[in-house]
Amino acid sequence: NVRKDSSKVVKISPPLPELVMPYSEFEVNAQQINTFDLASGTKLTVYPNTLIDAAGSPLKGKATLKYREYHDAVEVFLSGIPMNYEQGGRSHTMQTAGMFDIQCQQNGQQIFLKEGSGVLVEFASTEVGLEYNFFRLDSTEGWQFVNYVAPTINQNKSKIKQQIRQLN
Repeated sequence: NVRKDSSKVVKISPPLPELVMPYSEFEVNAQQINTFDLASGTKLTVYPNTLIDAAGSPLKGKATLKYREYHDAVEVFLSGIPMNYEQGGRSHTMQTAGMFDIQCQQNGQQIFLKEGSGVLVEFASTEVGLEYNFFRLDSTEGWQFVNYVAPTINQNKSKIKQQIRQLN
């Protein structure tokens, strides 16, 4: 269960909209497993039959997955993502090991995840540490604590580093 920690609604407001990072777009087939290895080392996996339309019906056919990630303070600042949240009546500033924005559309309509299912995002953070929690930004509820996710070695990122070492 997601614990709602913020009573303050937050909005994404880029200070320079022309510098907002564009989405990478991927075609997904709703009835098949879809895996995408990104240049950053991040791996995305969309499982079969996890996508639904606004009415809650299982999605059929193909859809467009839109994804972007933020790794440093400049990218977060330019995104306009607010880094303040309230918890227990106190204001806090988030520290991030990286963030991502993921959306899905079919024929211009927003697609959702079926309850209890999800998209696996093996995020290739550039930060080392165990002190990061997982939050999600809800457009009507603000920042919500989801859980603590222990970091793991991202195999894609390790392969990329090995390839770079071999080039030297």
